Amino acid sequence: MQVTIHDEILAGKVAAVKQYIAAGHDIEARDALKRTSLLLATERGQTVIARLILDNGANALKERTPGLA
Repeated sequence: MQVTIHDEILAGKVAAVKQYIAAGHDIEARDALKRTSLLLATERGQTVIARLILDNGANALKERTPGLA
């Protein structure tokens, strides 16, 4: 199984998330539960990672599930 940015967020691995971002990973990509990286980080209390994602252009207003308000 391939490790994703979402796995690294769940594990709280700031350095690994930085590497994904530096490599051009889509920080707006959704996991299997339709959560963006930012939503996952905030749900898990990963404030340092959430700030990192925001500082790299994440859309703070992107909804959880496409089409829902």
